Amino acid sequence: MLERVIGLPIILMVIACSNFIEIRVGRINNKVIGHFAMELDAANLLNRELNSEKKIVNLWYFADDSSVNKYLEKLVREKFNMLPRILLVYAYGFFTSRSKFNHHIIQSYDFNLGTVIPSSKKLDHLFWMRLSAQPALLRNSSKAIKESNELLLKLGSTKSQFACLHIRDSKFKTSDLRRRGYSDSHIKGIKASNHHRNSNIENFILGCKVISDYGIAPIRVGREMKELSLESSNVILDYTYSSEVNDKNDILLAANCKFMICTLSGFSEVSKLFRVPIFYLDLGEFFYFASKVTSCVNTTPIILPKIIKYRSNGKMLNFQEIHNLGIYELSVAACEEYLSDNNCPIVVEENSPIVIAKTIELGINFLDKKSEKLNEVFEIGQVLFSQLYNLENSQNLPAISPYWPNANVSKKSTF
Repeated sequence: MLERVIGLPIILMVIACSNFIEIRVGRINNKVIGHFAMELDAANLLNRELNSEKKIVNLWYFADDSSVNKYLEKLVREKFNMLPRILLVYAYGFFTSRSKFNHHIIQSYDFNLGTVIPSSKKLDHLFWMRLSAQPALLRNSSKAIKESNELLLKLGSTKSQFACLHIRDSKFKTSDLRRRGYSDSHIKGIKASNHHRNSNIENFILGCKVISDYGIAPIRVGREMKELSLESSNVILDYTYSSEVNDKNDILLAANCKFMICTLSGFSEVSKLFRVPIFYLDLGEFFYFASKVTSCVNTTPIILPKIIKYRSNGKMLNFQEIHNLGIYELSVAACEEYLSDNNCPIVVEENSPIVIAKTIELGINFLDKKSEKLNEVFEIGQVLFSQLYNLENSQNLPAISPYWPNANVSKKSTF
């Protein structure tokens, strides 16, 4: 009731001023880290692309009273005109629910709806490619860079560069879901439908040795992960279980690493916000990757999907068979339902340590432009990516790793 009492005068003011000034209200999802970063980034580009003859005033509010990361909230407040939630939440709902007043809503991407607000405009892979080609929305200050270097020393490394790993496993999000009131049976169901998104970080040890050989310190980041084995802890700096874990250090690591290795977790969206290169390795969400988070090659140079096999006989699918599955435009929920169905004709399996290590080395060499021959390799990978998603082949596409067992790069696809 209080929100309505406060919101009505704002609605009347916005409408009364509409002849000479365009006042718009925007909502930022700040409860989940991935949505926080991705929706913020998308909203910024959508509004830059909007033309108006009138003067535009944007008013923003956070969807929740408490942000998932206080330091990221601080950075956003410094960048945007943020007002208390109670002032704008009713006005946002009013303008969103009435098409006549949709122009008073700051266009933003709502992950939970999978649409742009106003919902008449859908986002596609071309939008995400334009987005990641834009300059970083948030930039590191010299102070933040210095602090990240100091944090690297505290974590036990003497190297001057570091790479972050966010490898989702079966423990991921369990505690968070319990805090949000989900029952154990509900959590079990969620985890079962998301199983294809999990990977074993032990498969990344060999790749982390490669990273270290290049003078880069590998750091495991994120919360709610399984503890590393003794062998892994001798290779990987484990920030997750260190005494340095806090909101500010989370962002410092994601924003200042040379590159991020992840399995398409929400935390990687923070790195993307700062335009840090991202290697999507052992990617289980490969099927709906292009329609949701496709980035330009500057941000996502290389992708290694999980291995795709027939459930009935264990045979790996070729590109034509993968393409013919026809599930690339399914929603996230529909794809998860498809893969978790016991009658699903395919299974996804994790890549071997050697395949992961070779892909990491290829990605590092590409970033450092160590060899001209790499361009040819990436062109092949970009063609494969574009064919699977029915996209026009372009240098602005990610490259599928030639080491992916399903790639068959020696045989040119013709579909």
